[in-house]
Amino acid sequence: MKPFITCLLLLLNWCAAAQTPDSLAPAARPAPTPPAGAAVVLAPNDTLFRVYGRVGSFGPRERAEAIQGRLRALLDAPLFAPDSLYVVDSERDSEIMYADAHVLSVGEAEAQALGQPRQAVARQYLATLRRQLTAAQQASSLPALLQRGALAVLSCSCWPG
Repeated sequence: MKPFITCLLLLLNWCAAAQTPDSLAPAARPAPTPPAGAAVVLAPNDTLFRVYGRVGSFGPRERAEAIQGRLRALLDAPLFAPDSLYVVDSERDSEIMYADAHVLSVGEAEAQALGQPRQAVARQYLATLRRQLTAAQQASSLPALLQRGALAVLSCSCWPG
């Protein structure tokens, strides 16, 4: 009797495995992978955000490099004030500007990649830029440099040797 039950269970298991899936049942879909973008990095290797898609002849990597160059130039400007960055919305994209200078464009590619409206993404990028550029300015300010210098002198003078 045991061999009969074992054979019956194996047969039922084989029949269940051989059935084709129901064509009307929803198929399991893999989770969507976010599109590849290029990171906009501010020294020392701090990723601010990612840019996606092309703008003119610039792909994501070229856009990120150009944005990084503009950010370095802003930080080198003696009178740069991060709070003076602002967003200008147009029909096709949102521009983050400083005075009359273009800093970066936020387009539909960024909005789709992040699943948010373009204007909201631009304001998030603006807030990130203001916060990170202010921190970078403070880190390279005269009091911060003097403090680091004093700590270096103290650590050398206290070192046994």
